[in-house]
Amino acid sequence: SGARTMQLNMFVRRWGKFAPSASLACGVVTLLGTYALASLSSHIPEGMWLPFISLNGALPPERWLYLIGFWLTGTGILVSAKYAKDSFLWRAESHLHCLAKSSYYFSLVAAFGLLVQATIPLQSNIFDVIKKEATLQTQSMIHQTGALVLFLAGYAHCITMDILLFRSRTLPSSTFSKRLKLVLTILMLAPFFLAFLPHPASSVGPKKTVEEMSYGAIGQWTCVGALLLYFASYHLEFCVTHPDGAQAAYSDHDLLPLAAVQDNLSDTGAEI
Repeated sequence: SGARTMQLNMFVRRWGKFAPSASLACGVVTLLGTYALASLSSHIPEGMWLPFISLNGALPPERWLYLIGFWLTGTGILVSAKYAKDSFLWRAESHLHCLAKSSYYFSLVAAFGLLVQATIPLQSNIFDVIKKEATLQTQSMIHQTGALVLFLAGYAHCITMDILLFRSRTLPSSTFSKRLKLVLTILMLAPFFLAFLPHPASSVGPKKTVEEMSYGAIGQWTCVGALLLYFASYHLEFCVTHPDGAQAAYSDHDLLPLAAVQDNLSDTGAEI
């Protein structure tokens, strides 16, 4: 209804600037908490010194932290995207609006993938699949698809946002923030395939040992960590913007004066 939409918009306007930091905190607590619970419950196969993140969410009690924690993380990403749309992305020049829209929608798809893989975990006997004593079920395939959507859409978001920030002269983003995002984007790409080929829910390649899976897990943890940090880095932009359109501060020489931004916006006009 209209009233609920208005309440949602008011909530995002008031608290949206904190969403990047909140999603990072929820993500880190979920990653480390599920790993700790899985270790304490002896749910990690012997010889696997670093499990894939999904393995830490297959069995209770860590399963429930995995579900709640990543739902909160995904919600934080959605709120961040909405806040960015209302307070940040609309400032882009008219010829960059398509790029801004693409980046925005990629972030929504990435959050959807995160919610899917959190809601539908790997099958409970996934460790038997690792030992080739059981077959991979549809549940695990759906989970893996959700994770793949998260990575692909998340990476597409990062690339489009990097291009947008480096091309735009009106978006209030510091040189440090631009370079940080670029480094995180590169960091995500390096171990991308390493994160999927040795995955226990992957049918690609020969049978994997638990040690090989541990090396593959390094890639996944790196990708997820870099992606969480990328979304968290929007805190740097949100600190100098407001949903009402006023820019709060100018601490970087790359940013245009407010009058120039307003002149540009009066020429372009359109919102995403």
